[in-house]
Amino acid sequence: MKQTYCLLLASFLGVIQFAGAQQKLTYPIVDTAQIRCYDDQTEVAFPKSGAAFFGQDAHYEGTEPTYRDNNGDGYISDDEAPKGPPPRRQRRR
Repeated sequence: MKQTYCLLLASFLGVIQFAGAQQKLTYPIVDTAQIRCYDDQTEVAFPKSGAAFFGQDAHYEGTEPTYRDNNGDGYISDDEAPKGPPPRRQRRR
């Protein structure tokens, strides 16, 4: 069961990566600030390349998120969020 789950997850991530490679983003991907690695039960030391559980979010650095209260009303804006309407998606033929 675990192998099937891992295979499905890997396939799904491959599709996402392929889809992302087709379109250049006009906005940054904001980092999650994850700084710890985990196995299937607990926190672990950073796995080395090729080891089980390698490639977790904590292995990568990205754009640090920033937020602000634009007008003092308590509503917070994500500074990295895309501005304006979302891009139109093209239909596949």
